[in-house]
Amino acid sequence: MRILFLTPGFPENEQDTTCIPALQDFMAAFARLHPEAVAGVIAFQYPYTRGAYRWRGVEVYACGGRGAPKLRRLNTWLQALRQAHRIHRQNPITLVHSFWLSECALVGQWLSRWWGVPHVATIMGQDVRPTNRYLKRLNLSRMAVACGSPHSAAHFRKATGREVTRIIHWGLEPALLLPPTNSPDRDIDLLGVGALTPLKNYSLFVETVARLKEDFPRIRAVLIGDGPERARLEQMIAEHHLGKHLRLTGHLPRPEVGRYMQRSRILVHPSTFEAQAHVFKEALYYGMWVVSYDVGHVPFPERIYLCREPGDFSRITRNLLSRTPEHRSVLLKSMERTVEEYWQLYPTELQPYRRTKE
Repeated sequence: MRILFLTPGFPENEQDTTCIPALQDFMAAFARLHPEAVAGVIAFQYPYTRGAYRWRGVEVYACGGRGAPKLRRLNTWLQALRQAHRIHRQNPITLVHSFWLSECALVGQWLSRWWGVPHVATIMGQDVRPTNRYLKRLNLSRMAVACGSPHSAAHFRKATGREVTRIIHWGLEPALLLPPTNSPDRDIDLLGVGALTPLKNYSLFVETVARLKEDFPRIRAVLIGDGPERARLEQMIAEHHLGKHLRLTGHLPRPEVGRYMQRSRILVHPSTFEAQAHVFKEALYYGMWVVSYDVGHVPFPERIYLCREPGDFSRITRNLLSRTPEHRSVLLKSMERTVEEYWQLYPTELQPYRRTKE
């Protein structure tokens, strides 16, 4: 089997730990378990510089699209198609696997038809929502669609009227993470990790810290990430006089995020939408508790508290901070298992093509 992977972005080198951590975990595990099957990765938009390079033994070609709009985006697609055909001529591709139901799935659809090979597409985030214009341009009956949670599958059903081919929960690749710790000595009470965008809803994080400060005058919180909401959040912090209680770190490398998780008690995640919330699994791996809306994949209800309304965040975190819960590392699933589940899915998609050729 020879698989070509298509993605909007991919780390530019092995030190680039912040570019789509879940996909990094997947490709690292896949290359370790099935190196002979990885024909290559084509990254459409990022890295921004066009060219070929190797990442953990994987051949990667960056189209350098830089998120170009409209007609300029067509040039990125042409670059991707040229590279795909070059790889196919050298050693024929037997399956295309694209990530996100967007431009990569569209190009993957074309390659699947031209080469007569199956196409597997993985839902990765907001691409499952009805606002995704690509959903109407994709022939979903001609590809296997996988997702990482029942939540994501439900959104796909609502947007398209179709069922996903398979739900495959994504795990973690411990080799790319810091060692977990079960230590109860943690100096950060609340931690937030994510892009500072309206969807992530971190204004509620700030409001939660402000409410808890009344009962916990020494409360300490950290919010990791950057984005268009940062200035507004900084203003809220000043208005609530939280300068000594809540710090914004900006964008941090993944190992540094891991170090903060080792020191933190509770992950507060007020996002209004997640496809699978990979950050939950990392928080549990580092021994944290999680407080969130009912989004993404909630695989361990004993340690993940779900909120129905904004006031639940302060109520639940107050209860957790009032006692001393254990901080036990939980690896819910390894990425090795995730890769093997995809490896089992691929032959079921190859079989109809084999029968056609026979």
